[in-house]
Amino acid sequence: KVSEVNAETAPEIISNVTLQQPEEGSLTVEGQTGNQFQIIGASNVTVVATPPEEMKVSAIYVNGTAQDLGNYTEGVFRGQIAVSGNSTISVEFTYITYETTQSLKITQINAASIKLSDGEREIVMTVSMLASDLSDSVAVINTSDRTITFMAPKGTWTLTVCSDRNGNTPIGNPVTVTVQ
Repeated sequence: KVSEVNAETAPEIISNVTLQQPEEGSLTVEGQTGNQFQIIGASNVTVVATPPEEMKVSAIYVNGTAQDLGNYTEGVFRGQIAVSGNSTISVEFTYITYETTQSLKITQINAASIKLSDGEREIVMTVSMLASDLSDSVAVINTSDRTITFMAPKGTWTLTVCSDRNGNTPIGNPVTVTVQ
């Protein structure tokens, strides 16, 4: 009988699952309480990951392997994740980013990267001239209107335009940019 299956009668089909809680936000499995529980055999569990404000889920891991998040974009993630055997489920959050455009000086048009710093975080992005390349890691220069568009979390940032791809060689002076 299934009701008689437990870790002592059938240890080979019991899965021990551990939830590794993030520093901020939360990670739960529907129908379970606590950070450790057992399930019978391999199974799908419904994971609920709640990110802190201004963040989104970037990955759900089972034993260090990233799982498919389907069509998730932001907010609370709720989805089926397969587990079997001894499994540790963890979550990773990243900041939600917003598109921001800043004017450039004529001498900065040939930039290879930009560096953003808010005193705690530093983000270096490569630069492209193709609008379709815009992402969390690629900024786009528009040479006709001398602007640069980039994606960054909300906050006040120091923007440095650089001639190298690593954000080490500034072109001109840094400017303060507020992302809202």
